Amino acid sequence: MTNICKYAQATEVKIQVVATNHTVNLLVEDNGKGVAVNEKRTGFGITGMQERVAALEGYFHLETEHGYGCKQKC
Repeated sequence: MTNICKYAQATEVKIQVVATNHTVNLLVEDNGKGVAVNEKRTGFGITGMQERVAALEGYFHLETEHGYGCKQKC
């Protein structure tokens, strides 16, 4: 949420959480400016998210296209 507020310039954010006895699935989707995947990043936002999910033995997937928002699935 911090990255969306600081950088995405989104006007809409969707958050979906689905929990079962054994898993928690999180989907965060915004309509912001997206992330240029090929650009070098100076911060730790996405890397930090990946590391936190990996520490919990989870799955992290980022779908983005510059100018078309982001979708993060964990």
